[in-house]
Parts: sequence; C-alpha cells; structure tokens
Amino acid sequence: MRAATIRANAGDVPAAVAAFDAIAEDTGVPVALRDIARLRAAYLLVDTGSYADVAGRVGQFANAENPLRHSAREAMGLAAFRESNAAEAKRLMQEIVDDPLSPAPLTGRARIVLDLIAASGAVAEG
Repeated sequence: MRAATIRANAGDVPAAVAAFDAIAEDTGVPVALRDIARLRAAYLLVDTGSYADVAGRVGQFANAENPLRHSAREAMGLAAFRESNAAEAKRLMQEIVDDPLSPAPLTGRARIVLDLIAASGAVAEG
C-alpha cells in the first residue's frame, strides 16, 4: 500500500492504480486491505479514468449495508459528474446526503456537488 501511495504522490497514477489493483486481487491479503486498495484505486481514477473504471472497482461497496458505501458512492458520483452524467452523479450524491450514517465531511462534499448539478440545470429538480 505504501509503495502504491508513493507512486500516486509522485504523479504516476497508472502505476499506483496497477499496484492497488494487484493488492486488491491478492487473495493472501486480508479482505479489509483488499477493499481499501480498491477504494484507493477508484479515487485515483476519478480524475483520470472513466465512470466504468471507478464503478468496476467499488460498485459492490455502494449497497446500503457496506461500511465503505459512503466513499464508494462519492468516488462513483464524482466520476459520473466528471463524465457529465449529472443524473447518476445526483443519484449517488443524494444517497450520501440521505444516509444518516454518512460522515459529515463527506455529506458536505456531496451537497456541494448537488448544488453544482442544480446550478447547471443538467438534471430537473424533483
């Protein structure tokens, strides 16, 4: 994980994503660390990958029972927003806002994205 982070901090996002993906696929690594590696790769791909890249790594975490759902929804929502898929971004960010267990900082960021979507007029209110 540290080596992947060093690569990311050095700006080598493809190498960092590959390193996190390798950890995520290593069955010798505890599941919790594999899940965090998937999440870290997804966040790196928000700016450089596609929505499909991000969702492919963390989409399974977005369900109501998963403790990583908030971060997974944020990463997917940001990727959707970046691809001008305002409806999907709005849906995911609204799920964060509506979940009473969402951490306050994440809820605040989700509200900002929802405000940007509303201001753009890209999705009808309702």
